[in-house]
Amino acid sequence: MSDNQILEHYFRLQKRLLERWITDIGLPVWAGYLLAVAAFILGNLILFYKTDLAPYLLMLLGGLVLLSFNQPDKINFLQAVYPAPVFRKIRLLECLAPTLPFLLVLGWVQAFLPLLLLAGFAVLLAYTSGLRVSRIPLPTPFGRRPFEFLVGFRNTFIWLLAVHGLLAIGLITGNVNLGLFALMLVFATTLSYYGQPEDRYWVWLHNDRAEAFLWLKVKTAWRHSLMLAAPCALILIGFYPAYWYIVLAIVVIGLVYLSCFVLGKYLNYPQQMTVAQSIVLGVGLFMPLLLFWLLPFFYRKSVLKLKAILS
Repeated sequence: MSDNQILEHYFRLQKRLLERWITDIGLPVWAGYLLAVAAFILGNLILFYKTDLAPYLLMLLGGLVLLSFNQPDKINFLQAVYPAPVFRKIRLLECLAPTLPFLLVLGWVQAFLPLLLLAGFAVLLAYTSGLRVSRIPLPTPFGRRPFEFLVGFRNTFIWLLAVHGLLAIGLITGNVNLGLFALMLVFATTLSYYGQPEDRYWVWLHNDRAEAFLWLKVKTAWRHSLMLAAPCALILIGFYPAYWYIVLAIVVIGLVYLSCFVLGKYLNYPQQMTVAQSIVLGVGLFMPLLLFWLLPFFYRKSVLKLKAILS
């Protein structure tokens, strides 16, 4: 088979898997595609109506989508199965295709800086995806409480450097919005650390009540995320003291949202979160007050799931 035939076969298979997933959640394929397009358009209308930071938040969402396609196990599998030229084409297409809707919207509103940053990140991710940062023995302060931040930090080290580069650009140009957006990106990055549930054995080892286990996980997430976010937050307050309350609000909302992700990880444990739960969390990004209702709800559900393992 030629390289083009291999690419066509691979993406036809991905399309089939996507459509099978749509039917598994009880929707016709056409309805799934229509719902996704409608949700994207409606989300953008709400986003640009609500805040002037919409282009940067849209870039954030595009970056999160990209990170979801950067699963190390999948990348290693693709490298082992496909020749190097085909692997690179697959990675480039898998990184550019999901960002295309975001890039089109950013181009439409003439937000060229977020557009260039998102496109650049997509290309960077495509061409560095085979270089597992986690293989580099990076020293971290997270070793006492593995595993989410220990593994996540090493896998997103390059991304975090880019985020702090964005903060530096904001400071140099006097654009406080870029700096605030960089702080949001730090918290958004930590959310990606909680997408994969650990093996039941590692939960059972805690030998504690479900409530105590969840509180430990939430406290650990707060402490470790603040280790990453504190430098950015303090620098912003130092350069823009008048914006201290916005920085504080971003930190508080980021911790609340992170708490929801930590608890949401165990809603269907040992399975991953369902699509419906992920959608609810996504809506919470645009409606932060919803998170304060989700926290107790997720907590109760997670406790019930974990009691069977920890009791």
